[in-house]
Amino acid sequence: MSAVNTAAWTPTDDAVQWAIGLLESAQCVANPAHRAQLLAQAQHQLTWALRLAAKEAVDGGTSWRRLGPKLGMSHAVLYRQVRSGGPVVATEAHYTPPEVVVGYRTVGDLNDSWRVISADQAADPQLTMTTVTMPSPGGDDVRVQLAHRPPTAPDLLLANLAPAQPLWRPEMGRRLMLLTPPVFEGLYGPRDGEGYHRWHAEQEKCWHWRQQQRPAGRVGARG
Repeated sequence: MSAVNTAAWTPTDDAVQWAIGLLESAQCVANPAHRAQLLAQAQHQLTWALRLAAKEAVDGGTSWRRLGPKLGMSHAVLYRQVRSGGPVVATEAHYTPPEVVVGYRTVGDLNDSWRVISADQAADPQLTMTTVTMPSPGGDDVRVQLAHRPPTAPDLLLANLAPAQPLWRPEMGRRLMLLTPPVFEGLYGPRDGEGYHRWHAEQEKCWHWRQQQRPAGRVGARG
């Protein structure tokens, strides 16, 4: 484990460290009820850690509008949760867990082959296929078929603890999807490259379009 930078220690670090201790304890207990109790405590602690981290990000110059999509939620919902003084739960009203994209292929590709997953895996009856239009690096629109499935408990845990990348396109309606790291890199390239900025710009446009489809009075505070 890498050394902790105590010179830059913040209240968020305290909250995260406490949550890590609870999670480590949950790994060590054999009693299922006790484990569930520890996990519930860790979940509660993480919501406060998320509030602290969000506040630090905004105080450091990140706008609510930019921060919200990074957390898989609208900036209006994030703003209200932080300003209320309570913990931040990265969900929206009537929240439905986002589906996980595990593979993709370009519509009309001569090879007609799946990326990331095999043809056999793509035949899994739990998978659903959705075709969306996505901008390519060259500027042209490309039709892409996404293979996605409902999230498992490990998916949701990783999505909350790791920098999972949400994806939303107008064809998805009210649904949101999460891109696994291999799918994200296949569609956009390395996370530290130009593709990440392209993804972020796309999600900003889609979020604005999505807000315009909401009933009047649903759009919240501006960041």
